[in-house]
Amino acid sequence: MIDGLAIAGGATQAGIYARFASFLQQNMGLVGNSADTIDFALVPNNSLFIDDVTRVIYQWRDGVLEAAHVIGLLFTPKGAYAGGTPYAKNDLVTNAAGTGAFISNHDTNTGNAPPSVGSSNTHWTYLPLPAGPAGADGEDGQNGAPGAAVVTGASASSLAIGAGPKAFTIADATARGWGLGTRLRSTSTASPTHWMEGVVASYAHPNLSLTIDKINSSGTHADWVLTLVGQPGADGAAGVSGTSGLTRVRVVATGNVAIATGLESGDTIDGVTLATGDLVLLTAQSTMAQNGVYVVAASGVASRHADFNTYDALAGSYFSVMEGAANPDTLWRCTSNRGGTIDVTAVAVSKFSAGRELLTADRNYYVNSGTGNDSSDGRTTGAPFATIQKAIDTAATLDLSIYNVTIQLAAGTYSTPTGNVLKSAVGAGKIIIVGDETTPSNVVVTTSGAMVSTNHANFFARGVRTTYSIRGVRLKSTASGSTVGLGVQGGSQVEYQNVDFNTGFAQQVRTVDPGSVAYGTGAGYTISGPAGIHMNGSNLSSIQANSESNGSYTVTLIGTPAFTTFANASNLGYVSAIGVTYSGSATGSRYSAANNSVINTGGGGENYFPGNTAGTKSSGGIYN
Repeated sequence: MIDGLAIAGGATQAGIYARFASFLQQNMGLVGNSADTIDFALVPNNSLFIDDVTRVIYQWRDGVLEAAHVIGLLFTPKGAYAGGTPYAKNDLVTNAAGTGAFISNHDTNTGNAPPSVGSSNTHWTYLPLPAGPAGADGEDGQNGAPGAAVVTGASASSLAIGAGPKAFTIADATARGWGLGTRLRSTSTASPTHWMEGVVASYAHPNLSLTIDKINSSGTHADWVLTLVGQPGADGAAGVSGTSGLTRVRVVATGNVAIATGLESGDTIDGVTLATGDLVLLTAQSTMAQNGVYVVAASGVASRHADFNTYDALAGSYFSVMEGAANPDTLWRCTSNRGGTIDVTAVAVSKFSAGRELLTADRNYYVNSGTGNDSSDGRTTGAPFATIQKAIDTAATLDLSIYNVTIQLAAGTYSTPTGNVLKSAVGAGKIIIVGDETTPSNVVVTTSGAMVSTNHANFFARGVRTTYSIRGVRLKSTASGSTVGLGVQGGSQVEYQNVDFNTGFAQQVRTVDPGSVAYGTGAGYTISGPAGIHMNGSNLSSIQANSESNGSYTVTLIGTPAFTTFANASNLGYVSAIGVTYSGSATGSRYSAANNSVINTGGGGENYFPGNTAGTKSSGGIYN
């Protein structure tokens, strides 16, 4: 399961395997008593794992844990290691032997030379990168000292500076010692910076033929002085291993681009004006099979880059983006697996991050069921996501710190079989999902599959640590089974305001499990459809349709909806509806408090809730 070539620092396969299994248990929730009982089929392909013993970055790819070739602009290049230099964490150096690249593991890393072989230690992490491009040619060797009269000469031949064969006639009668292969430079006497240089192809005095391979300046001259020069210096050493030119792209497009007309020289992508030959990474094509790396054309249709013109060449590849208004200096990866057909099989490309992004300001994501694409980054109205779930999943990858994320839904219908699953982010901020708070019916969130109340709802939260706020949407369902509008379980907390509870629900708001709370906030909400129960709090959970801290507000009922029970509390559940004005009427029982549960209206009386039959109390239930 572990690639033998990936083992570093003397670690064993079994040791790396055990640490990887422990990492999965702690960070991904995979269950198993030992490494052998972990279900590795649940591990997402292309997951990254940093071994805290070997300090090697591994990638789980097609059932194999192998050393990851992570490339891009994640580290700070510092060149060759220098003993007296203090290095910071993530500085990138080569070792003294020039045999490998290493990343500093900590700040103030002074006097700790990297290993001479490809392994890691406490101070340095060996980075197993692919070979970089060859270094540039070395500087020319120094010119030889001027020779005696027998090895220098003059010529009045009128010749234009340029590469290739050049014929000179030497001006005097003395033969020179210029053998085949001798290197000569021919310099204009009047213009010393105008010269051409090459090797002797033939020489029979006074006729000299040079094969010119180096020139400086241009023009035609007839005042040449020929002198011996040294051979060119050896090529310089190869540069530090790193991103090859083929994996660097100039800019990434996070919205659909017309390949026939939108990738021409002079076009603009993410604030960058394109030039012929630029590489552009497409990640959000309406037809996902078109995603990939394209070469900008002078005009007309852009083409895929030759090195990424097959599906398998794209699969698993990383791309570093150099420029752009929204995504400069970012790393992207193709998360598709091998085996597809180029231009036929969908290509998925997403932004890569080695850890959670830490917000330093509020963040907005946009969703549009009509024009969106879940391969977009969702950061602008011009490149929205297509589904609410994609926006939730993206927000859940963030460290919110103290900031909020708003998921703005465009007008339209958002339909799923069994609803949207709310997920935890990190930090103290909220995730706000908002449609049209003035006219919620413009934004319809609906379900249509087989629903199970224990784990399905139009918006469902179980064990979620982040507070969510649902605003300005109409909830409805055509699903079968135990249909729920807002389902809150496992200690989750969900707020709702300016929501329209429409048709098709067994329970419009349902909470269960200790600590689970649904809050009615803001200016109130609307009920425009019938249900078995409007709000149901049970098993030590709470529904605060209007807590004391939120002030008074109005719940508007449209068209006399029918309920079996409007407000229900059971099994130590708690429902609070203090200071609420219910405008309109309904049919059915007003309330039911059972099994030591409490319904608190703040003394609103028996007719406080909508309905046309009296409420009931049983088995220690309390109604106030």
